[in-house]
Amino acid sequence: MQLKFQAAFKQIDTNKSGFIECNELEAVLKTLGVTLTPEQVRCVFKAADLNGDDKLDMEEYEKLVRKAMPGTVK
Repeated sequence: MQLKFQAAFKQIDTNKSGFIECNELEAVLKTLGVTLTPEQVRCVFKAADLNGDDKLDMEEYEKLVRKAMPGTVK
């Protein structure tokens, strides 16, 4: 499962910074058909950004996915 998280993280991290920024999260949500306002995306992002550095690292991303998809991700 860890490899799937890493592969997805790398695809979302389009600027290859090693982190997911808010605009990258917004883009992937749109691709998945999730319709949120920019303010709603920012709220989701801020909630997932546990250390407050305005970017999601792999650990924060994994926690976000597990919280968003309980029972489907082990």
